[in-house]
Amino acid sequence: MRFLSLVLFMAGCPDAVSTDPGKDSGNDDFDQDGDGYIGEDDCDEGDGTVNVGAPELCDGVDNDCDGSTDEEATDMGTFYADADNDGHGDASSPIEACDQPSGYVESGDDCDDTDAAYNPGADESDCTDPNDYNCDGSVAYADADADGSPACEDCDDRDATRSPLLTETCNDTDDDCDGEVDEDAADARTWYLDADQDGYGAETTLLACDRPDGHAEYNGDCDDTSSRYHPGAEEVDCTDPNDYNCDGSSGFADADSDGFAACRECDDSEASIYPGATEYCDGADNNCDGDIDESTAVDASTWYADADLDGYGAVAVAAVACDAPLNYVSDSTDCDDTDVETYPGAPEYCDGEDDNCDGTVDEDSAL
Repeated sequence: MRFLSLVLFMAGCPDAVSTDPGKDSGNDDFDQDGDGYIGEDDCDEGDGTVNVGAPELCDGVDNDCDGSTDEEATDMGTFYADADNDGHGDASSPIEACDQPSGYVESGDDCDDTDAAYNPGADESDCTDPNDYNCDGSVAYADADADGSPACEDCDDRDATRSPLLTETCNDTDDDCDGEVDEDAADARTWYLDADQDGYGAETTLLACDRPDGHAEYNGDCDDTSSRYHPGAEEVDCTDPNDYNCDGSSGFADADSDGFAACRECDDSEASIYPGATEYCDGADNNCDGDIDESTAVDASTWYADADLDGYGAVAVAAVACDAPLNYVSDSTDCDDTDVETYPGAPEYCDGEDDNCDGTVDEDSAL
């Protein structure tokens, strides 16, 4: 009776799933692969990873028995459009796929996908190039003092007044970063060979910041073999026919008819030059006081110190002279002579400062 009851019980359960390995493999009620699914819920009884509850994978198999292969697979890769074909894609254009589509790559780290020169690993060997080719957020070009020269070429990247782009001047500094100081300076003076050491030279000249040995500041010596002859020499003996002061006349003459005998003035060839005459900025000692173009000249100009070398001076520091002293300019409108970026007409920025010296701070027109 106990055996008969068991037979009747099994006959009344036709939908039960059997996992007995001895069962006939052709029986739809038999779970041959042991995945817990039979019949229509298992489209491949020979593979335990294939059934309606299985995740779809990128393996060319219909894992979830929905009639499609590799769709929305859980192990799909992410690919990025590589418009410039440099092997690095644009992070803003990802797609999911089992296989890599044409024109797409696995990396999305290109900072400019329109130009193949930009990608991680690109060369940045040119220290003068300010572009971030390798997409690392920095560049080989560095210019700490903002003087236009990269640190790799600048002799002092902390000082904007020293750069290969600058002109050498007479200031005991290597302005142009060539390893030499004050050589071929733009403001070098002309010195004249003074063979007789009387303070006046002849025609042979030399450019230098400081007076070289054997040279004089002034020229015009009519006899550089004798220190008795030179501009400014005394001609007190008005009976002496020698032109000691090199003005073209002797001491006893008044060649320029200015009322002063040659022995009493410094240039008897020019009527406007005599003791007590008005001094002008003309390269001549008009008043015969031994100085040329001194600051008392009637047409001397006022110059203003340009401490930050931006071409504009400060009205507080002025000097009167015929020619501009070193680092002085004619313009006195700089409102901050300690800042090279502050001067009339400079770009205005929102920085709490009057960058363009117009009396207004951070106006709406600021860049």
